[in-house]
Amino acid sequence: MRALSCVLAGALGLLFTAPCAAQPAPAEPPAAPAEPAATDPAAAEALFQKARPLMEKGELEAACPLFQESYRLDPAPGTLLNIAACSRLAGKTATAWGQFLEASRAFLRKGDERRAKFAEEQAAEIVPMLAHVVVRVDAPTPGLVVRRDGVELTAASLGTKLPVDPGEHAVVAEAPGFQRLELTLRAEARATTEWVIPPLSAAAATPVDDPGSVQRIAGITVGAVGAAALAAGLVFVGLTADASSDLEQLCPDQVCLSAEAADQLASARSYALAADVLLIAGGALAATGLVVALTAPSAEPATVSLRLAPSPAGVSLLGRF
Repeated sequence: MRALSCVLAGALGLLFTAPCAAQPAPAEPPAAPAEPAATDPAAAEALFQKARPLMEKGELEAACPLFQESYRLDPAPGTLLNIAACSRLAGKTATAWGQFLEASRAFLRKGDERRAKFAEEQAAEIVPMLAHVVVRVDAPTPGLVVRRDGVELTAASLGTKLPVDPGEHAVVAEAPGFQRLELTLRAEARATTEWVIPPLSAAAATPVDDPGSVQRIAGITVGAVGAAALAAGLVFVGLTADASSDLEQLCPDQVCLSAEAADQLASARSYALAADVLLIAGGALAATGLVVALTAPSAEPATVSLRLAPSPAGVSLLGRF
């Protein structure tokens, strides 16, 4: 693993910089959890060396990610200490506090009490600056899940004073059957702020999918075309009747001798043919549309009733579905 960095006075006290001689290991080191193995120490060292001058110049947005990537490739406690210092300089006091404490524990596992004490002292300096929040739920809801910046707050965390970085935080509350609630809440440094989650609103009823809607619409459309054809056929029936009435005057004893009578007869026959075609086609289309609409699957059991009713045109078939 990459050697620890030397100690150098800086804005926060001691910051780790260039590699120096490793501390001699004790004869019988205390039992401790195994440290994660380095995956790429050379790349980690290069990233560390690139990050250090950036942090010294105050370019924290560039320096902090480099330290974090160096630590991922080689989880050295010295790198974690620099990550904590970078977080502190960036104003992320709660993050830095946790990182300093983790670095202290990592040094203790290595038997390096001097650096462990330094990291612990750095964490203690931050404590008075910490922002704290207490998240409370105004109306507990079955299945409620509350997340702060993507991290779920369990029942143990709700109502407990917790350190957070100062500034704005995204809080989301959701529960089955209720609308998702998204809040942007603020925490102030050196203060404790209470965040109250208001009652969630009931979710709007989700429309039930109707598997037969397309078929039902098609049936209604076909039925409407059939009804229109029937109406047109009735119009031609009326025209045929008028033409036949005129023929009775032009063709006494059913003998048509004049040219006018011949034309009127031809018109009457055309009207009669159109009426027959429209009535037959309209009836077939109307019946087909009714069958298609009635046989369409439905999300709920359909109630179908049919009845015959007298109408001016004769007898009509009425349905309810």
